[in-house]
Amino acid sequence: MLEYFTRENITMALAIFGSLGTIFCAIYYLVTHKVKVKINVTGYRLTNTSLLLYVTFTSKSARPIAITDISFKHADKSFYAFKNPIVVHRTTFKQNDQLINYKEFYNETFPIPISAYGGTSGYIYFAFPQRHDLNTATNLNFVCSTNRHRKITTKLQLNEVELLN
Repeated sequence: MLEYFTRENITMALAIFGSLGTIFCAIYYLVTHKVKVKINVTGYRLTNTSLLLYVTFTSKSARPIAITDISFKHADKSFYAFKNPIVVHRTTFKQNDQLINYKEFYNETFPIPISAYGGTSGYIYFAFPQRHDLNTATNLNFVCSTNRHRKITTKLQLNEVELLN
């Protein structure tokens, strides 16, 4: 029985135990730090010159992530989200012809930071250089690029989403 407790066997057992621990930690890290972002479009407004989306981003990842770009392709043309802040929506509330409340909403600026297990929402604005043939029955495939070099693809059919007023 004591012949099994040699220095070489103990060293081998410790090496195997250490290797198994390393493999377990590597698999655990890959599973828990995977990029998982849910993208939900809750409203849109389509005009002759632009598409405005109200989008919610939810991170189900253990590390923070940033959305660096959003685009979609239609009729072999790629359209990219407007990255600089502009006023995309205004609301006013008047009472007896007197202005009570006025608010301006801006589009999201890029990159859009999302904390670990957190979320954010805002307007995403796409400008079209000329008239387009998009309609409410059009399926749009959005591609979101992240700072972790991963592209997240989301399919959207406009008639399944609420119109923004």
